[in-house]
Amino acid sequence: MNQKQTILICPLNWGLGHATRCVPIVKFFLDTNYRVIVATESPLAEFFKEIFPEIELGFLPGPKIIYNHKGSLIWTIFRQLPGWGVWIIKEKRRIKKLSNKYRPFKIISDNRYGVRVKNIKSIIITHQLAIKLPKNLKFMEGCLHKITKHLISKFDECWIPDMETEPGLSGELSRKYPLPRNTKFVGIQSRFMIDVPEKEISAPSFDLDILIILSGPEPQKSILKKQLIDLLYLSEYKILILTGDPHLPADITTKGNITLYPHLSHKLFRQLIDKTPVVISRSGYSSIMDFWYLQKNAILIPTPGQTEQEYLAHHLEKYFSVVPQNQLDEFHLENAISTLANKKKISCTR
Repeated sequence: MNQKQTILICPLNWGLGHATRCVPIVKFFLDTNYRVIVATESPLAEFFKEIFPEIELGFLPGPKIIYNHKGSLIWTIFRQLPGWGVWIIKEKRRIKKLSNKYRPFKIISDNRYGVRVKNIKSIIITHQLAIKLPKNLKFMEGCLHKITKHLISKFDECWIPDMETEPGLSGELSRKYPLPRNTKFVGIQSRFMIDVPEKEISAPSFDLDILIILSGPEPQKSILKKQLIDLLYLSEYKILILTGDPHLPADITTKGNITLYPHLSHKLFRQLIDKTPVVISRSGYSSIMDFWYLQKNAILIPTPGQTEQEYLAHHLEKYFSVVPQNQLDEFHLENAISTLANKKKISCTR
């Protein structure tokens, strides 16, 4: 394969999830001798550089969401839609400049609808072809799907990171409506599908009862961190809270029985998920794909008001224990821990 052929990969910077599910895709193109450039911003840039030190990085900022402490995330998004329309226009201009600079023969966008260029094969990655809305807005789902379908149809291909067999992990998010002609299922995409050589020898060693993986938008990430610390501080459990900050120094903070760490190396992170009896996480789609690939039952706490995460947690409840954040107390958490062993075992062909 011609080494001079360039792939430009552009993940959305709304948490690490859009980056982690691009990891096996980046690895595939690197292994097949393409020049791979990832265009994003911090902290995703640091994440990719850690896993692929040889990779080239371009700068492509994305739209920012201002989240509320309370209320539906969907309402928050609706109020900011006019600004996003402007961002799509900006993305089109920026991706055109990047394509003139790097001359890619293929552009892969993860959930960035403005990242496409005429006469260059452009692919979008998304599992959300149907957007879940709160009950009082259900009547708008069909209209919103038509808009999403129209935006997807502008791309040459749409890759759905899920199994082709129904109902899949994404369920109605990808299968509620007839699929556009340019879509295809590309299977589970987990960061743990690849092995990463690691230089570090003196990685911290943890022997845990509970691993807590924080992710997603602020302020909800910090709110959940405080809730869990208040709930589990001085309990009988030995706990590690992974705060999900790859751009911060790897400094350990200890509070009684709880250790906080910003970001783990790829290898150690996988080892801890495998061997820690109880893992607590948001129900983001990329996290679910990671757990599915590792065949790990976990406790899911959907981000309040984030209808996609609330749907996924309910859709996969036979495999995962689920605790709504507004019910996060000692009784519900202990019940989730005690019932975790009875959940249906995940069977994933590797």
